[in-house]
Amino acid sequence: MFRKILSVLIIALISHVSFASAKNDKSCNDSHRVYKICESQNDIYQRNLSEAKKSKKLLLVQFGFEECSWCKSLHKILEGSLSDFVKQDFKVVFINIREDSGKELFNKIKGRYNKSHKKTGWPFWIAVNPSANTSDFFDTDKLEDNSHGKGHDEKKVRAALEGFKVNLIR
Repeated sequence: MFRKILSVLIIALISHVSFASAKNDKSCNDSHRVYKICESQNDIYQRNLSEAKKSKKLLLVQFGFEECSWCKSLHKILEGSLSDFVKQDFKVVFINIREDSGKELFNKIKGRYNKSHKKTGWPFWIAVNPSANTSDFFDTDKLEDNSHGKGHDEKKVRAALEGFKVNLIR
């Protein structure tokens, strides 16, 4: 009996170590993904936070995941039609909420939003002012425009970003 339990524990430990090392493996390639999986979400956040602080911009953190059509819709707007507008005042980072480290990061930086990440839909934003160490939460469902299928209204997206600037830059 002891040997069976020990065998199960050893197999579980090896499986866990193998999975964890695969994420840190140099052969892991997630360059085609918006929401990365090969690196800790906290490391991705910290790197972008540092870049935002150096460039004196707000950090717009979009929490979502690769298979989310709403997440893809906002990504296309932020890095497409509103790209020039966004780049003026924001550094944007996409955090994978399906990764454990993404969930931990959300709980760390959620600011005044005091609910669990499971009580809101995806994607959602947290904007951070790295110089003032302040943040603001925004549920992006308010930006939706479903008149032509799933999507977002660019004017509403722009207004929400302007709102972050007003609330976080004083």
